[in-house]
Order: sequence, then C-alpha cells, then structure tokens
Amino acid sequence: MYTYKIGISKEEHDNFIKNSSQTNLLQSSSWAKVKDEWGNERIGFYQDSKLVASASILIRPLPLGMTMFYIPRGPVMNYQDKDLVNFVLTSLKKFAKRKRALFIKFDPFILLNHHQIDEEAINNPQAQTIIDTLKHLGCEWLGQTSDMGETIQPRFQANIYAEDFSEANLSKKIRQSIRTAKNKGVTLRFGGYELLADFSDLMKKTEDRKSIHLRGIDYYRKLLDNYPKHSFITLASLNLKERLTELESQRKKHKITLPNLVIMLNQVKLIILKRKSNVSVTRLPFCKSIYPKVKIPFLFQEHYLLNSVKHPKMSMLVWMTNFAVIKLLSILGLQRLTMPLKEAIAGKIWEVLKMISLVGSTISNQNLNQKLKNLLVNLIYQSVRFIN
Repeated sequence: MYTYKIGISKEEHDNFIKNSSQTNLLQSSSWAKVKDEWGNERIGFYQDSKLVASASILIRPLPLGMTMFYIPRGPVMNYQDKDLVNFVLTSLKKFAKRKRALFIKFDPFILLNHHQIDEEAINNPQAQTIIDTLKHLGCEWLGQTSDMGETIQPRFQANIYAEDFSEANLSKKIRQSIRTAKNKGVTLRFGGYELLADFSDLMKKTEDRKSIHLRGIDYYRKLLDNYPKHSFITLASLNLKERLTELESQRKKHKITLPNLVIMLNQVKLIILKRKSNVSVTRLPFCKSIYPKVKIPFLFQEHYLLNSVKHPKMSMLVWMTNFAVIKLLSILGLQRLTMPLKEAIAGKIWEVLKMISLVGSTISNQNLNQKLKNLLVNLIYQSVRFIN
C-alpha cells in the first residue's frame, strides 16, 4: 500500500536522493535555498512505511493567488514501476490543487543515451517505455528539443564524477591541450570566497563577448553558502608579465641563433662550390627515418613552381628542401619560430639547394636522385657538426 507525506525532513530526503541512481544536485534540499525566490515543499512517498520516492518541489507564486510547481530533475523514483509512478503523479496532482497550481512541470533524470568522450553513444532502451508510461498517465512530453529556450534544464550535459576521474581517461586531444596550456604558463587555482570577485568579473566578460546572460556574484555566493563542503571555484590564469618576459628571452635567443645558422649555411655553400666540378660526396649512413611519413608544409611554393619547369628532377629537390628546412629547424630548436623567421631561414637553405641543382645538372639523370640525397645528408651532417 502506498502513502505519501508532505514536509519530510531534509535528512530523510537527502539520504534517499544520495542513494538513488538518479542522484543529482537539483533535488538536494539545499538547492531550494539557492532558489530562495521560490517556495519549497518536500514530499515523500512510502510503501509499507519504506520511502520509495521523493520530490523537492519549487513553488512559484503567480498573480491572483495562483502558483506553478516545478520539480527539477525529479521526482526521484523507479519509473519502471508503473503502479508507483501512477500513485506519485496522482498524489502530486492532489497537492497541486490544494496550492492552486496551474500546472506541474518536471524533468526527471531519465537518460535517452549517454557516452564517454570520443566514444559512440549508448542508447537506453527503457527510456521510451518510461516516456510512453508518463504520456499514458496524462503527462505532456515536449520531445527531443534542440532549442535551450524550450526547457528549463539543458537536455545535454557533461558530467565528471570525482570518484572515477583520472586525467588518463581524457581524450588524447584534451590531454595535449592541457600540456600545451601548462607549457605556456597557464596555472590553476582552487578556492572559495577569495576567488569569488575574480570569477564573477570573468563571467561578466564572457557575457559581453558571447552576448548572453549569466548569473551574478550573489548567485555564486549562494552556492558557496549552501554547499560549503561540496563547492569551490576553479580559475585558470596566466601571468602576462612573466609570459612576456619568457617570450622576449626566446626571441633574443633566436636572434643569436639565426646569424649562426647563416654562417653555417655559407660554409656548406663553399663546400658545395668546391665540389661543383667533381661531385663525389662521402656517403653517410642513409637511414629510413629521413623519409618521415607526415605531410610536410611547403614554405615557399612559388620557388618550386618556377624551378620545377627548368629542371626535370626538381620534384626530388622540392621534397628534400622541405625535409632540410624541418630538419635544420629541429636541430636548432626553432620549430616554434614565427613564419617570417622560418621563411628567412628557408631562403638561406634554398640558396644552398640551388647550388645543388647546378651540380646536379652536370650529373647523368640516372644518378641524380641519389647524388641529391647524399648532398643533403652531407648538408645536415655539416649542420650538426657546426652546431655541436
């Protein structure tokens, strides 16, 4: 036999919600304190004196003494038990009439599907049966809405559960983004009231940037007040002065390194000029890693187009030019240079490779590709020897 009780204690209600698979913040008793512009009642539903369903109801006063009921993410109960669902809805209707409520709006925690990050969605086959039961009992379902204005709570949400959280469970892309942020000086702060002003200011800037409306500082303070052991503020920040100093230091280092690179390339150019009449290069061990299986960006394509017409074997030279640029930048630790600086370095390498093309034109076509490879290997070898 089912019975219900209006005004159950916070402890009884909260214990039931915490132990339910439908547990959520919006059905906790403290949420009614956050939404203090609404009235609140807690109703418990019992089967043989055992609590089997509970609802924290927000009650909004309306003109002419009328009200409206809203049960966020509730009622919490076994929605597959049709008899229980029928009793809960019937009891809520009776209570709503007493409070002169025009309607009851509720959005229970029923998942149509769920999925982990970067994984396929898992459908809940029981969801549609529950929806059909509710509709049969007189409820109106708004359907799978896509406009946020059609619902009070968002249909889509991302949850991270503290007890199961691990950075290793995040996607590769997110982990890479975290590492990149840390390397660039982004730091995290966890706190409470001491971060409230900064957090609120940031939300205001987000409002202006996105042209949306968000909560104010009073709302965030209510959350901290009513969930003292379970709420905190997280802020990511960047010390702009320290970051600027770091970037200036890197820029100065690159200014010193670039002249060294020019000197080194000029030395290599002299070596090639001396060998112009007789190309016999001591072949270094030619490892397969010289053919990286990645798409290498072209830095100066107009040169390639002009010279590819003049030289029948320029396609090999084009590919090896790209490789030489990337290899030399890597040797010097200059992968993160700005594009103008990369182009300056690439221009110097291009001068050397034009010399190689002149040398190559005196060689038989049969041996041209191999000779170009050997010359570029020697070019890289000279680079390493100069830097070391």
